[in-house]
Amino acid sequence: MTIRQQDLEVIHAWAASHVPAGIADRARVHATFDGHRVTIFEGHRRTPESEWQDAAVARLRYTATTDLWSLWWPDQHGEFHVYEPTAPADRVSTILAAVDDDEHNLFWG
Repeated sequence: MTIRQQDLEVIHAWAASHVPAGIADRARVHATFDGHRVTIFEGHRRTPESEWQDAAVARLRYTATTDLWSLWWPDQHGEFHVYEPTAPADRVSTILAAVDDDEHNLFWG
C-alpha cells in the first residue's frame, strides 16, 4: 500500500506553509515521494535565475502494515537515522509537528 492521498495533501500544504511569499523565488520547502517514503528538502538560490541548492531536512516513512508514520533525520553524509524522541504516529501531522519543533536541532539546524 502506498501513501494515502489525504496524507500527501497534508504534506504538500505543510511544505507550502514554510516559505514566506516574499522570498518564494529564492527559498522553498518541498517533498519528494518514493513509495512509502517522503523526503523533505529545504532549497535556496541567490537569484531567480540561479540553480536551486537543496538539502534534505527529514524523511518520513509510512508502514502500511501498522498504519504508522516514523521520522528519520539526515546526518552530514546524507544517511538517515530514526529520530527516537518521536514515536511512530498514525497521523502524518504529528510527525510534521516534530520536524517543526526540532527539539535537538537535527532538521532545520
